[in-house]
Amino acid sequence: MATEILFGINTAEEILNAGRRRVVRLLISRDEKGQRVSALSGLARSKGVPVEFCASLVLEKLAKGGHHQGVIIEAEPPTTRCTSSATRRKRSGPPSTASPTR
Repeated sequence: MATEILFGINTAEEILNAGRRRVVRLLISRDEKGQRVSALSGLARSKGVPVEFCASLVLEKLAKGGHHQGVIIEAEPPTTRCTSSATRRKRSGPPSTASPTR
């Protein structure tokens, strides 16, 4: 499956916490030393995601000019658990025709 390159500390944290994507790797700039980046690295490792530290130029190239904040995450597109409206109606019964009471 194709992967996406996403960047930024908040984005990476949300992707790891949501668990809706298979994350291939987390890339962190060697220049990043902050507590949030350290915590993000620990979170990724706890989820079994490989963490790679690399030169800022590598991140610049992958982000194609985007503001990466020293963090890039490579992940597959999110999995969706959609059901059709017909399937939802079967489970919950027919739509209500009653008017709301005021």
